[in-house]
Amino acid sequence: MHASLLLLLTLTGLLAGFIDSIVGGGGLLTLPVLLTTGLPPHTVLGTNKLAASAAVLSSTLVYLRKNIYNIRLWIFIIGAAML
Repeated sequence: MHASLLLLLTLTGLLAGFIDSIVGGGGLLTLPVLLTTGLPPHTVLGTNKLAASAAVLSSTLVYLRKNIYNIRLWIFIIGAAML
């Protein structure tokens, strides 16, 4: 891997993570960059999904630690969604 490609991927990942942490949608940056590197589309989509899943997991843990979630409300919503 060339140093310029590694730098491009690193900078794109940092920028996408920053944008994703504020408003979401960091995949809009990472998908085109990863596709231009020549990776197969299924690998690019899997990589994007893995990054999004990690972001959701870390956000959920932070919200749970700060006690921002109303657990009773979420149990009600999940129960209603299963109907």
